[in-house]
Amino acid sequence: MRKLFFFAICLALFSCASYKDEPSLNLNVEWKFITGDDPSFALPGYLDSAWKSMPVDRIWESAGFDPYDGYAWYRLRIVIPSELKEKALLKDSL
Repeated sequence: MRKLFFFAICLALFSCASYKDEPSLNLNVEWKFITGDDPSFALPGYLDSAWKSMPVDRIWESAGFDPYDGYAWYRLRIVIPSELKEKALLKDSL
């Protein structure tokens, strides 16, 4: 029992020692937003300059949009840092 306890303590200490901050992306920013549904909204090259911007941590009405029940789209353009691309599990996943 004592050996098992010692092993668990060592394992916990060594796993903490190898932890390091991984690169991440902050997605809590203003996103492009539009109500409605159109399959062309999903196209990467779709021109969304007429879309409104809104924070994603609010509901539509509290962000100044009219009350609406239905489909809506959010869009955000991001640039994947090269260090994240290199660490991708599947190289074609990014």
